[in-house]
Amino acid sequence: MNRLKTVGHKSELHNNQGINKEELRYIVDLPAIPSVQDDGTKLVKDQLPKLLPNSKMDGILTHATHIPSDGEWQKEISNASLFAYYSMTCLLHKFPAALISNLAIFNKCKAMVIFDRMNSLKTLVDRNVLTSQHFSPDDQPMQQAALFSLCGVASITVNHWSVKPEDHLKQFSTIMKGSLQDGLYFGTAALKLAERRNADLAAQPRVEESKEAARNPGTSTALS
Repeated sequence: MNRLKTVGHKSELHNNQGINKEELRYIVDLPAIPSVQDDGTKLVKDQLPKLLPNSKMDGILTHATHIPSDGEWQKEISNASLFAYYSMTCLLHKFPAALISNLAIFNKCKAMVIFDRMNSLKTLVDRNVLTSQHFSPDDQPMQQAALFSLCGVASITVNHWSVKPEDHLKQFSTIMKGSLQDGLYFGTAALKLAERRNADLAAQPRVEESKEAARNPGTSTALS
């Protein structure tokens, strides 16, 4: 650490402690799935505000209040050191790029955590029930990362794949808890999430083998 200091290293510029804990903002648009709404409401209202001591986290929980207007979008981002967004719909379809041209709203914003573009069961998606009519897989997520980087946001966490809302909520929760509660870099929190997910996937065949052995006690399956 002493050697880092001699070359002018400033730790506050290289970790998530640079985020002002009194300027945490969110817009959370939970889908109309009872289990997701229940778990999401508990996460946003009860758990997230307690992750960082003496922090202040405010925002809009759409299903409990209202859909934010363009002015409210600008207000939430402009007052955010960390801005979090969770929704079925791409952020740029809710807050179009044309409105982002006012770069002044990003003066405070140092980090964004974006979990959007969620899909559920294919049959429901085909009926346009659980995905935006504007959905296009080609313009996200790199468009968002590039756009907000140009706006001056230093750290941007965005999902690359469209997955089920239930999975997204768990991932969103893990990233927020890892960063705010454990003090990890956002990238490190995302890496730990990926490692745990890979471990779970690797374990699935063995779980299926174990279930098959239980159903057919006359056969033997070697498990390590």
